[in-house]
Amino acid sequence: MKKTRWKTLLFSLLLIIFIGGFAMKVYWDNTYENYLVTPVDPDATARITFTIAEGETGKTIAAKLAELELIPSEWAFYQYIKEENIAPRLEAGKFILKKSYTIPEIAQYLTQSRTDELVVTIREGLTVNQVDDYLSENSILPSGSFLECARKCEPQNNESFFSSKPDDQSYEGYLFPDTYFVDPETVTPQNLFNRMIDNFTNKLNSELRSNIAKRGYSIHQIVTMASLIEKESQTADEKPIISGILWKRLEEGIALGVDATVRYAVSKWTGGLTQDDLNTNSPYNTRKRTGLPPGPISNFSLESLKAAISPEASDYYYYLHGDDGQIHYARTNEEHNQNKQKYLQ
Repeated sequence: MKKTRWKTLLFSLLLIIFIGGFAMKVYWDNTYENYLVTPVDPDATARITFTIAEGETGKTIAAKLAELELIPSEWAFYQYIKEENIAPRLEAGKFILKKSYTIPEIAQYLTQSRTDELVVTIREGLTVNQVDDYLSENSILPSGSFLECARKCEPQNNESFFSSKPDDQSYEGYLFPDTYFVDPETVTPQNLFNRMIDNFTNKLNSELRSNIAKRGYSIHQIVTMASLIEKESQTADEKPIISGILWKRLEEGIALGVDATVRYAVSKWTGGLTQDDLNTNSPYNTRKRTGLPPGPISNFSLESLKAAISPEASDYYYYLHGDDGQIHYARTNEEHNQNKQKYLQ
């Protein structure tokens, strides 16, 4: 009787172990399969440069991918490249990856180095002319081709907010500065233009568009103001205050007096401005004319765009950047002149 009970207990224990092990395997397999088919961010469009050095192991590569949040699981990636015998085929080199790629897709990309793609970095504050110069100097596009496209190309993304841009204006200001990866054999002015426009429309999310509507200004006016803020500010903290000053001057009919608009008018971004420069007869000369210039004077950062949409109120009407590297605000023209004497040589 005792032997029978012992056999029953042993059988039950083995059954529990078997069922538990089977359940764990099912759970393990399901989790593993989920990791393989689920990217970190299915909607991600940003391209991320990933480098594999000579001699790096599969474990090291998996850890680096996880650290950059390119894969949902370090363990699952390493397991996959072992099972599929991909580990020996991983190449040293530079690769372009996205968080929208699955583990199998990333593993496949890492067997084919993409050093042929060029990294194109468009800095904040550049004009379309300067972007065109950069692209031609780096042998990415022929001189003048991107500038012409900014004037004549139409976005493939026919967003309604482009309707506020005057027809005689180029897409200055609407081409978002960022790092772009391009294939030198297939890149064209039109496809780079489209990518920069799409980037801009993605940055201008529904919340920002709603806030613009509340401000009562058109997209074109906001974009134009953002370009002034970009050129007039040196730090992110300054942007909302400068925005508040410029909007206040605009709304009270006071000339904005932004020297960067004069520089844009005379195409002079370095060196001092002469009296002839300051007196130039241009709709972009905000020293001589009230109101906003006809359009943006450069591209701009997301921070400048947000500052244009959400200005910070203050008592100030003037500001200047002194030789001490600081910004100095003033409530009156008299205070402003005192700041000039004190902080400018």
